[in-house]
Amino acid sequence: MAKTKGFDISTLLEFQPPEVFCERCLALLRKTDFTRVTLRDETFAVQCPACGVLYLPNEFTSWQVGEYLHQAGFGINQERIIQRCVMLAGIARDVNDASRWKWVTPMSSLLRAFAAAESFIHIMSWGFSSFFVGALKLKAQAVAVRGTVSMQNQKEFLAEISDVTDAPRFEVHMVDTRNNEMWANAPHHKLVIIDGLLALTGSANLTTPAWRSVLEGKEHIEAITDLARIAELHNRYFSHFWAESKQDGGAKSNPISMMRPIPF
Repeated sequence: MAKTKGFDISTLLEFQPPEVFCERCLALLRKTDFTRVTLRDETFAVQCPACGVLYLPNEFTSWQVGEYLHQAGFGINQERIIQRCVMLAGIARDVNDASRWKWVTPMSSLLRAFAAAESFIHIMSWGFSSFFVGALKLKAQAVAVRGTVSMQNQKEFLAEISDVTDAPRFEVHMVDTRNNEMWANAPHHKLVIIDGLLALTGSANLTTPAWRSVLEGKEHIEAITDLARIAELHNRYFSHFWAESKQDGGAKSNPISMMRPIPF
């Protein structure tokens, strides 16, 4: 008789999923991750550990940065989180175990991961297929989809990425790589983050040929479920380029005054 594998529920005490995004760079953070900083007037601010932006006390104190971010729309949905983790862990198993690919292809696992998202999808890629634009705009009817994509500027394709009339929660910035300077500065990372609970990374861009080539051993992919590693990858790569893409005339360094949102 096979021995049943045990599970100690006390390990859930170590489960610390991200709670909020940084308003500036969208870093995945818990409220305790912010660094406390003493200002010249001896009041206290807090600082994002990823981009360094300061959150200044105003209608919220420095201790209320989490509450401020939730009210400002930068909270991360944690509803049904255990069920979601179980589902995403199953997808990760199907990605990492090549013996399962005869039944569940890597491409189908990626699409299942998109479908399973209940809070957000963040992407980085060198190249972007129209197939994935459509799939992610469909998912953007339900959750925020954000990303940075490096590719040569194709007029019709850029128009499709930029037109969010039918998918207002779809926000993907394109880095044009037509000249050498742009090419050198463009991100080459391949990264998909689902709800801060699953990361897909490797050599495969978000193009259909790349993901279908995984079956032939021409591309490598890896699914990551360790929350600390997911946050580290996201905050080092996605958040850095997201903050750059949103930068406006030095606004990156401007502190954020924690005021209550104005109701309309």
